[in-house]
Amino acid sequence: MPSQPNDEFPKIKGGGSLILAWRVKGKRVLIIGGGFVAASRVVHALEADALVTVICQREEMCPEMELRVDRKEVEWKAGPFTEGDLEDVNMVLSEDNQGATSVYELCHARKIPVNVADVLSQCDFWFMSTHRDGPLQVAISSNGKAPRLAHRLRESLGKKFPEDTGLAMEKFGVLRKAVREFDPAPGSSPKRMGWLSRLADSWRIEDIAKITTELAHKLLPYYDSGEVPAYWELVSQSGSVVLVGAGPGDPALLTVGAVHAIQAADLVVADRLVSRAITDLATCEVRIAPTKTKTTSGRVQDTMNLWVLEGLREGRRVVRLKVGDPFLYGRAGEELQFFSSHGYQATAIPGISSALGAPTAALIPVTHRGLSNQVLISTGHGEGGSIVPFPPFLNSRTLILLMAVAKTEEIQAKLLELEYPKNLPCTFVESYSLPTERVITTSLKSLHETASINNLQPPAVLYIGHTANFKQSL
Repeated sequence: MPSQPNDEFPKIKGGGSLILAWRVKGKRVLIIGGGFVAASRVVHALEADALVTVICQREEMCPEMELRVDRKEVEWKAGPFTEGDLEDVNMVLSEDNQGATSVYELCHARKIPVNVADVLSQCDFWFMSTHRDGPLQVAISSNGKAPRLAHRLRESLGKKFPEDTGLAMEKFGVLRKAVREFDPAPGSSPKRMGWLSRLADSWRIEDIAKITTELAHKLLPYYDSGEVPAYWELVSQSGSVVLVGAGPGDPALLTVGAVHAIQAADLVVADRLVSRAITDLATCEVRIAPTKTKTTSGRVQDTMNLWVLEGLREGRRVVRLKVGDPFLYGRAGEELQFFSSHGYQATAIPGISSALGAPTAALIPVTHRGLSNQVLISTGHGEGGSIVPFPPFLNSRTLILLMAVAKTEEIQAKLLELEYPKNLPCTFVESYSLPTERVITTSLKSLHETASINNLQPPAVLYIGHTANFKQSL
């Protein structure tokens, strides 16, 4: 037989432990000690449905252990431990090493697995830091080296699970039981497991958590045919749409509500400028808008509206994901009118607009005592590419222009015509919050030249006013 490539099989890395979920239901677990460590181990053993006996003196008991004993949740025997206490015992947990050597040796002589707290050399196994949510148990082990660090990591990991993860596992068990009863033949095991695996991979945790006995039986014809339907195909529900502000691009700047909406969606329809890092948060179908041009902008908007409408009519939960804040130059009003005209009332979740978020990158306080007490936000070009009317110059105003990069020459000429000072500070913030972010400061008289020399590209925000170069005063 030809030799296999060295990298085809995993390398053996010693020093680990065999990770198992030990089933001790109905088994006798002996716990020696009455302190806090012993009490925590009582909890672990009882939650695994073990029969627990505790050996300690009454005065050694911590308050929790006293409670377990008084409630008769455990069998209690007044200490000290003797060899006869090991009769018919399946596992031993000793709280400390007082007399531990004899406990350890006696257990090994009887081939009883034993753990002596904080004495690694006298542990056949050790406890892991465990996240528990119903049938879900996720454990982290440091192999006895750093249990507190394992605890920290477990807490962090537990917060990342969807809220209904444990319930979803419970409900998936309902479906699994229904499938097995429908097709109990031993030879059908590959089909059962294959179909259940595909459903588990394609359905969202939140939807699996909604499985009922009725819905499980509704799925059986699909199992029979081998098809895995989408959740929304099975439930009788009217579609919903929420306009979600995706902010400037960094997922860390999304609101909690925005993240929840994206992860709960059945369909996400996203602007082309929404960053991939944000659309990757979705666990459902994502449709990205085609590239817009001067002549296709309206058609692209129509296409996205129809995508949303199609999802609504299929009963899906649709997220219309829009850059920045949907209600600031985001056509949110037009989309609300469109959905309303078809009988759907949309809701909305705001996002951070670059108009007021990007100044943080340039340390621009858009209002500052003695410099600016007024902010005006405008687009750099109006409908059809025309320049919008700008107000006369006001010394205490900060002018913020979105979508202005392609119109710097016209903007500069118009503002100078309105007698804005030639040396008025101007700052561009390009690609705010993204790895390609740039901050470039100039003056009004050099506005267009600076934009051209630096090849500024959208998305970029232009700040004009006395606070635009505030960082230089620090």
